[in-house]
Amino acid sequence: MAVAPELMTKLLELPEPERADLAWRLLESLRDGSDADDLDDAERDQLHQALARSEEDARAGRTRPAAELLEELRKRRAR
Repeated sequence: MAVAPELMTKLLELPEPERADLAWRLLESLRDGSDADDLDDAERDQLHQALARSEEDARAGRTRPAAELLEELRKRRAR
């Protein structure tokens, strides 16, 4: 089933946050119905530890402006 052009136009006119939410929901709908994320238990534990450290850093004020970080990542990619 194709999306009607009028509907597609309206969807693409949504504000960015709503389009991002819609995109996320569409991607999630493509999953195989499981909660599988391709991580084994050790990798998932490492991820959760890294997220906890990040949260601690943010709460302690150890952050960087996003624009600065993105610029650094762009420079790394360009090498």
